[in-house]
Amino acid sequence: MLEREPTVLLFAMLVACGTAKPHREVPTGPPVTVTTATAHQATLPIIYRASGTVRGRTTVTVTSKTAGYVRAVHVATGDHVSAGQVLVDLEANDVRAGVSRARAELDHAGESKAEAASGVEAARVAAKLADTSLARVRKLFASGAVTRQELDEAESRAQNAAAQLQMAEARLRAASSGIDVSRAALAETQATLDYARVVAPFAGRVVERRVDPGTFASPGIALLVLDDEATLRVETAIEESRGAELKLGDPVTVEVNGATLSGTAQGVLVLETGTRGAPSYQLFHPLSRAAFR
Repeated sequence: MLEREPTVLLFAMLVACGTAKPHREVPTGPPVTVTTATAHQATLPIIYRASGTVRGRTTVTVTSKTAGYVRAVHVATGDHVSAGQVLVDLEANDVRAGVSRARAELDHAGESKAEAASGVEAARVAAKLADTSLARVRKLFASGAVTRQELDEAESRAQNAAAQLQMAEARLRAASSGIDVSRAALAETQATLDYARVVAPFAGRVVERRVDPGTFASPGIALLVLDDEATLRVETAIEESRGAELKLGDPVTVEVNGATLSGTAQGVLVLETGTRGAPSYQLFHPLSRAAFR
C-alpha cells in the first residue's frame, strides 16, 4: 500500500497543472513578411519651413527734385513700369514761363551777336579803307603834294578806325558770351521743368504709392517705392532660436506659384527688434523672375 502513494500524488499534480494552461488557437492566413535592418549612426537634416516675401534686390524710394503740387499719378501699386516711364507729373506753370523767358533771351542774344558780327565786318572795312588812305597820303606828303596837317588827319582817321574795329570785336565777344549765358539759363530752367516729370529710374514694379493728385510734393518726400525685378530675392524672417544655426551657403528650397526652386542662402541680416533688443534674423535667397511666368 505504501508503494503506490507517490504515483497518486504525481497524477494529481499533473492534473492540476494541466487545468491551469489557457487554450491557444493556431492563427490562419498567409505568413507575415518581416524586414530587418542593421542599426547605424547617421546625421538627420533639420528642415525648417517659413513663409517669405519676394522682393527686388534693388528697392528705391522715388522722390521729386522740385517742389510743387501733384498734377497726375500715372501708376498704381502693383503696376510694372519701364525705365524712363513717366510716373508722376507736378504742377510747374511758373517753371514753364521761365523756360519761355529763357528761350526769348537766348533768341535776343543770338540777334545781338548777329548785329555785333555785322558791326565787326563794317569796322574792318572802314579800318582797311583808313589804312589805304593813310598810305596814299604818306606818299603824297613825301612828294610835297599834301600838307602836314592832311597827313596828321589821315593818321587820326586810321587810328580811329582801328579803335572802332577793336570795340566792334569786343561787342561780338560780349554777344557770344551772352549767348552762352542765355543757353545755360535755358538749360537750367528746362532741367527744373524736367524735374516736374518724375520718371522710373529702371524697369520694375510699383510696390507702394504714397501720393495722389493734389498732394504737395517737395524734395526728399517719397512719392513711390519701386522694386527692380531684373533680379529678385526671397526674404524670410527666422526665429531667434534658429538664428544661430544659419550660415551662408545653407541649402534653401523656395516654393512659389507651384514651382520649386533650389539654391543656397546668400545673406543673413540681423535685425534688432523688441523692447529687449532680442535679435531676429532675416534670410534672403536669389530668385529668378521666370518663377512668376
